[in-house]
Amino acid sequence: MISEIFTVQQAARYLQIDSDLVLRKVRAGEIPAAKVAGEWRLRRARIDRWLDEMSDFSDPALNKLLRDTRRAAKRAGIKAQDDIDRLVTETRTKRKQRKTS
Repeated sequence: MISEIFTVQQAARYLQIDSDLVLRKVRAGEIPAAKVAGEWRLRRARIDRWLDEMSDFSDPALNKLLRDTRRAAKRAGIKAQDDIDRLVTETRTKRKQRKTS
């Protein structure tokens, strides 16, 4: 049985990605998580919802927009991946809000 609460390492295995990437996304607020006794914990249901939301952004036009946003951020001198990830998240949120309006 799969636990309903994951550590960062367990979430990384569940998502089949590197645990450092999960931690960066948690710290950036992209993946919902909470600190419990000083350690990050993630609910499986919230990860599943996050994945569903991410699939809403899988169309080619949005992927081009995200690539362009990353390039523009680099040209603007933003070098930290966390800053780029934050801009991408903001772009996705704005796009989703426009879609639902």
